[in-house]
Amino acid sequence: MEKELNILWMIPKWTLPATDGARVATDRLLKNSVRAGAKVDCLFVHPEGEAYNIEELKAAWKIGTVSRVTRSYPSKKLPRLINFLKNFLCSPLTPLTISSFSGSRVRSEVKKELEGKSYDILVLDALHLAACFYDGKNFNWPSEVKRVVLREHNFEQELWYKAAIEESFLPFKLLLKFQAHLVRKFENKCLEEVSAIAAISQEDLEEIKTIAPKTELTLAPLGLDFNNPLSREVVIEGRFLFVGKLDWPPNKDGLKWFLDNVWEEVVRANPSYELQVVGSGNGTWLEAYRGMKGLLIQGFIDDIDDAYAPAEFTLIPMRYGSGTRIKVIETYAKGRPIITTKMGIQGADLDDSKVLLAETREEWVELLNGLRSLKTIDSDFQANRQRIAEKFDEVEVGVTFYSWLKQLL
Repeated sequence: MEKELNILWMIPKWTLPATDGARVATDRLLKNSVRAGAKVDCLFVHPEGEAYNIEELKAAWKIGTVSRVTRSYPSKKLPRLINFLKNFLCSPLTPLTISSFSGSRVRSEVKKELEGKSYDILVLDALHLAACFYDGKNFNWPSEVKRVVLREHNFEQELWYKAAIEESFLPFKLLLKFQAHLVRKFENKCLEEVSAIAAISQEDLEEIKTIAPKTELTLAPLGLDFNNPLSREVVIEGRFLFVGKLDWPPNKDGLKWFLDNVWEEVVRANPSYELQVVGSGNGTWLEAYRGMKGLLIQGFIDDIDDAYAPAEFTLIPMRYGSGTRIKVIETYAKGRPIITTKMGIQGADLDDSKVLLAETREEWVELLNGLRSLKTIDSDFQANRQRIAEKFDEVEVGVTFYSWLKQLL
């Protein structure tokens, strides 16, 4: 009988319930790797005060031990800014995005959790976790593991450079550019020094190849269940859905741009249209738009199906980012078509000619105003759904990923 791999899976935030894209990606890949035969223990390095339920997690994932190390990352904006300022003053050359993982206490506690144990593979489920083994100059990977694998959710440096470009206030612009430089230095060094990397999108994989050509690479896309699309019997004509983490900068940027430039003009011409906004994260910035005609700001909901079920379309007005958009794959899995930018479908391997695409304000307005005249929406959607179901089926993704891990030893 083939030996099971003994894996330690490190995760940066408590995963269940899976309320955002990163959590969904972790949940599906880990769970289906276990189904494929992996023997997994988990070590969470999650924010202080974050709710957790170890028994629920072990039952859902069928895993072994679950350990926890907490890091300082306040949930409220002002305490978080104060915490960032303290970290910046203490370690100005450490990227702020990884600072809560790189403190001496966190590194010491992670090291203690690994003592006396032995694993074939250490999976770092996000770049930030590499900071737990970084002394400011070098990565000191634990001797208790044979191989270190980075599960790269996003090409982080790209997000920071784009944020710097978009910022108009010069002091913030310079700060973001400086942080982008630090993130690039940290990320590039990590990509070169881990044993292997599993990228979530083909676009990210190609970028990583140019930085770390000697590092073992594979594509491990987001996997979902395509077997149970939602019924269309309760769809409300003219109901649009935006779903995503509301304080993630690419989501916030895209939705804010759409509300500022597109929605009011469209809803004037189509008074029955409604846009429902759903997602976790801090969405207080949306209060400025409350009362806008046809806009339904709901925020976090317990069952995402309650939002998808009545939606005729989902909207993805994303203008920058990396990785694969969970909401693209999820929308197709739920059985709903999308209206999006090209950036919004990056990594999904869709046939662009069969997607409702818009980039500029004029294109968005024209497309939304003319939806009823389009004759091939359903057939195009079904063709693309079948196409991506073959690539993003969660069981197959788990089997392929686990087979790749075994080849690393």
